[in-house]
Amino acid sequence: MPKTSGRVIDYTQEEMMVMTGLSRDQFRRGLVRICEMYGFDIDDFKVEEGNINSEFFFIPEVADLIAILLRNLKGHPLKRTNAKVDEISGTSISDYYKDVINDIDEEVRTIVAEAIICLESHLVAQNVTDWTERFVKQMTRFLVNLITLKRQDVGESLKQFTKQFDSMNYYLFRGESVMSLAYDSNIEELQRQGILDDDYHKEIDKKLHQNNISIDRLIAEMIRWYLPKSKEVRNSNFKEYIFEDNDFMRWAACGNPNQASPTMKKELYYQLEVNYSANKNLLKNNQHVLEHTRNKNAEWKDIATQISEGNFCEPQEKSVTEKIKILENNIHRCEKELERYKNLLTELKEQKNEDEKSDLIQDIQQRYVEHCKKIDNDYHEIEAVVDKFVGRAIHELLK
Repeated sequence: MPKTSGRVIDYTQEEMMVMTGLSRDQFRRGLVRICEMYGFDIDDFKVEEGNINSEFFFIPEVADLIAILLRNLKGHPLKRTNAKVDEISGTSISDYYKDVINDIDEEVRTIVAEAIICLESHLVAQNVTDWTERFVKQMTRFLVNLITLKRQDVGESLKQFTKQFDSMNYYLFRGESVMSLAYDSNIEELQRQGILDDDYHKEIDKKLHQNNISIDRLIAEMIRWYLPKSKEVRNSNFKEYIFEDNDFMRWAACGNPNQASPTMKKELYYQLEVNYSANKNLLKNNQHVLEHTRNKNAEWKDIATQISEGNFCEPQEKSVTEKIKILENNIHRCEKELERYKNLLTELKEQKNEDEKSDLIQDIQQRYVEHCKKIDNDYHEIEAVVDKFVGRAIHELLK
């Protein structure tokens, strides 16, 4: 006879309601919306597949992740089904990221938070949170300056920005290409070892290791990774997970597993089976980088703030001691740079075919040309928005 609830270690709808602080109706509506937004089949979370009135179940691997999305759905810029993408603001995205990051820091169990921190896009989300509002403010000031500062040459400013953007675009693409090659090489090695040998998980893994995937999409892909396991659990008619006696003795010294509470069994299952982030060295490094990034981002102040607080100095205002220290640092940096150039010169002199580009660089450069053509041909709507944006600024200047 089919069961009407999940395993003891699975989370029920009532437990998830407690975890998210949502009512029954709020929870169901939220879950439906999340499935729409991220392409899940809601049947994957139903005890009785295809039954519209079925209760839900959530295996431990996805429960905390689903809870993050549900708790923060109210702040998502696209939470409404009729939300328009062209009305989303940068600050609304950064505010949503901030809420999700705080949730990861404060609400979820440690093993889940560590798994998310191990993925590169978590740090990207932190930087988006810290810098979007600042970027909007500085861009606004720049445009207003173009409009109001009548004695500055707007044409010269456009020329300088165009040249800088051109270099940034190429080196962004080149960096992306090199990192993609390294990633593909790692995937090949994992497949050779039989660790990542199916197309379903290979495709998800590629998304999980993208830098520029939104924090909610990252969490959604982590959920998607475990959906086949959720189906297996239901197809087994929710066969209970079997604990060994020594599992309990080793973890909690509680003796007879039959006397353990469902909560204890859930926690033990996490310890024994849920291993999102096996690479502890990567975790330690990412935690250090995250803390450093947060501190440095928090320390930064724009020049107007520095002036207001009495901490900004023009170069000519610095004391002799400060000037000496700056010069010493510059000399030290130049000496290191000179040494690097000398080593590079030695390497170049030893190379054969010195006038030929490497196959890798030629490939990257050719793909960059094709990449630019694709942008020019396929992103007319974005180009139109940027064109109007620039046109409005120049019109205000010239009228």
